[in-house]
Amino acid sequence: MKRDFSALIRHLNGSPVLAGGTDHGLAAALQEFGQLNPEASAQLAELMRKQSMEPMTMAAVVSDALVSQVSGDENDTLDGKTKRVRLALRICDGGIVDVSSEDIVLIKDRVNKRRPGALIPVRIADHMEAESTS
Repeated sequence: MKRDFSALIRHLNGSPVLAGGTDHGLAAALQEFGQLNPEASAQLAELMRKQSMEPMTMAAVVSDALVSQVSGDENDTLDGKTKRVRLALRICDGGIVDVSSEDIVLIKDRVNKRRPGALIPVRIADHMEAESTS
């Protein structure tokens, strides 16, 4: 089954979900770093701002979920890890990727465990269950 992993994840109103968010601990560390090296701190802050404005793609979310440790991975085998990494490598650049029904079940399970909110797992599940992309 072919799925387009370049697709954007969208909010309920249809606007794209942005990849970044506010990490208050990181912001405090950046402020402290700025006192030591203001120029480097400004460059780092600008880079982080630009990245946080990028729309979130199916490829980014799914790849992250496949390679990150989630609940239940404590006893995972090397074969299981290898399968997930190889699937993530096929998906990570986006575009149309042929996935099996077994891959889809794995993707939905991993994203649901990795992303505790409702919106992103449901958007991924809907996209995975949609008709094949030509």
